[in-house]
Amino acid sequence: MNAFSLPPEIRNLSVEDRLILLSKIWDSIAADQQQIDLSPAQEEELKRRLALREADKNRGSDWEDVERRVFGES
Repeated sequence: MNAFSLPPEIRNLSVEDRLILLSKIWDSIAADQQQIDLSPAQEEELKRRLALREADKNRGSDWEDVERRVFGES
């Protein structure tokens, strides 16, 4: 398997099921975020983006809103 191929078990899933799997994988990464080492530049960029979000609460979307729009869940 190369970096751009998927196992058939995943590739054969519907797009909706692959999106759900992607969401679950992303959630598992977020749960383990303490294990992610960021470079100083990445940390600064995150701080900058958080400051922009704090300065204007109408800027961007919360993950829950995005998830509802993408997956149609209520």
